[in-house]
Amino acid sequence: MGTKRISQITSMLPNLVARVRAPVSMKMLVAFLGVALMVIALGVLGLVTLGAANHRTARLLVNQERFPAL
Repeated sequence: MGTKRISQITSMLPNLVARVRAPVSMKMLVAFLGVALMVIALGVLGLVTLGAANHRTARLLVNQERFPAL
């Protein structure tokens, strides 16, 4: 996807939001909730990734004890 295509999509978004027949406060609330959900999803993804790294580290320590370096 080129930069021009991304630019076209991002220039269309405000027009789409402007066509929605809803008060500005409702549009802002929806945008805020969308950002909040993305932040929560990013936090969950970070915790899952950190947990996986912790699990791999624990396995590495077990393997180190089982097979010490010469």
